This record gives sequence, C-alpha cells and structure tokens, in this order.
Amino acid sequence: MRPSTWSNLSRLLLCSVLLMAGEAMLPVRSQAEELVLVEPVHYVGFLPYYVAFKQGFYRDEGIDFKTVTMDGGSQLVPTVASGRAFALAASVDRNAQAKVAGKVIKAVVNIDARANIYIMARKGLVPANGDIAGLLKGKRIAVTAFGGTPNNMLRYLLNKWNLQPGKDVTLVEVSSTPLVLATMAAHQADVGVSAEPFITQGVAQGVWDEPIYAAKDLGPYTDTAISVSGDSISRNPKLVRGLVKAVIRGLIYTDSHRSEMLAFSKMEFPTASEADLKASLDRTFADQIFSSDGFIPPEAWNLGDAVVRLGGVLKEPVSYDDVVDMQFVESVQKELGHR
Repeated sequence: MRPSTWSNLSRLLLCSVLLMAGEAMLPVRSQAEELVLVEPVHYVGFLPYYVAFKQGFYRDEGIDFKTVTMDGGSQLVPTVASGRAFALAASVDRNAQAKVAGKVIKAVVNIDARANIYIMARKGLVPANGDIAGLLKGKRIAVTAFGGTPNNMLRYLLNKWNLQPGKDVTLVEVSSTPLVLATMAAHQADVGVSAEPFITQGVAQGVWDEPIYAAKDLGPYTDTAISVSGDSISRNPKLVRGLVKAVIRGLIYTDSHRSEMLAFSKMEFPTASEADLKASLDRTFADQIFSSDGFIPPEAWNLGDAVVRLGGVLKEPVSYDDVVDMQFVESVQKELGHR
C-alpha cells in the first residue's frame, strides 16, 4: 500500500475516533414521558386541552400526550388511582367521591369554570311567570346517570326548588348525553338536561325550545378540571407542572384565537357537522364556560360541595384542600405573567 493511502486511512480513523468521542460527550436526550388522560366523552367542552395538544404545548414540556375516552365516566377515578392513567378530565365532584372512598385525587388546573348544564322543556312548555319549579312538578326529566355532573346538578336544583325525585318528579336516567335528546324525541320525557350541540339539535328538530334554565347562572363552578392522584403530585411534581402549564397555554390560546376555533374543531371532530360545532362554540363563549386562567377559586368548590351533598350523592362535607391543589397553577401564572 502506498504511503499516501496509509495517510488517508489514518486521517479517516482519527476523524472517526474524534466523532465518537464527541458524541459520547453530548447530553443524552430523554424521551418524552407518555401521559394518558382519560375523559368521559370527547366533545367541544374540553376544547382547550385539545388545543394544547395541537399547538405542541405538551411537547414543549416533554410530554407525549394521549387521550382515552371512557364512556359514562364511572371508571375515570379507578383508572387514575390505579396508575393506569396519569390524569382525568371531570368535575371536582369525582374527586370528592374518591376522597370519601379513601382515594386522593386532586384538581390541578381548571377547564370549564361554570356549569355547562342546561334544562330544556318539551316544545310549547313554558314556565308561567318564570316558575320553573311549577313547570317541572309532575314531569318526567331525562338526565344522564346518577353520580355524573348533570345528574348531581339536577338533584341539587330540585332540592332548591323543593321538588323530590320519585315523588314530585320522575327521573329518566340514561347512559349518555345524546340519549337525553332521543328520549325526549320519543316522548318518554317532558324535560331534558343537556348541553350543546344537543340543545341546538333539539331546537332544529322541534323537540324543545331554548333552555328554560342555565346552570352557569349559579356562578363559579368547576364543571371540568384536570385532576391527578395525590401520589403523582408528591412523586412527579415536574410532570404535573408541565401538564398544568400546557393546559393553561391552551386556555389562553383558545380565548385569544376564538376566530380559529371553528376550523380547529372541524379537524378535532371530523364527523360533527359545522352547524353543531358552531352552536357549541357560540354558546360556550357567550356563557363564559371556559376558564380564563386555570384557577379554581374556593367559592367554586363551595358550590360543588353543596351540589354533591344537597343532591344526595355524598353524606359528608369534603374540604377544598382535599380535592383541589392550585400550587402548580399559581407557579405557572407567575412564570407566564398571566394573572
């Protein structure tokens, strides 16, 4: 072999050694941590945390985000408590029920800061002089299953209106929100408890008129929050904070880019009609359902506690600190300068 060949080979070997040494000195990039969030339904009311995914806010925090829809919601808390999922999207009512059962699940960031729950009466039924209790007495009311937020809220309102289920009204409990409208359309109920897009669908089908009552008028109430287990808060606070930061950025983006949300929703819910999506967005923004900053104020749980207790779901009070942890929201708000 000629000297020049040896020289070229030596240089090549030297470059290879230096390259490998340089790679060994580079920091190892850790893989994004997979985060599974379970939800009771996939719908527009949860839009901000879908927006956070599409905008890459979870990836910015080193999170590989995945949602799993569990119809009905009865398995949400057990799935998170067992560690099979990291977080759940639901009302704080679920956390209170978990607490009484000996499990620690806490809301770490708000999504829907007012009750996204509406009562509609069969077309032509109108409360005389605004007397909703008088209209409801003796009627059949279609609502989702016991233990879920719409059912809890209905029972709370009936208590306030001095109406007793099984005596003054008949509850027709169904397994999912779409079945409320179907039950009304089949004349198996006189009143329904639901939300968009089913409100607009029912109006268009001539089943009911506009809502006779909107629970958002009750004031601050955590209809939907992202919650995690107490173990996750203590053992993996960095991941919890990253989740909270991504969701808050999603809330801010959703509010500040409202004109984009219809197009976004059409991508997220490709089988839904544009009319249904527009109705959902219009009512959600008009009624200020989405949280603006992710914070859950104590008065929101004051109402939540009253809902689960007066509604007969829980027999004992549960404190705000037992079901809510706002340390990450407060930290992120300072960082973002949003509050």
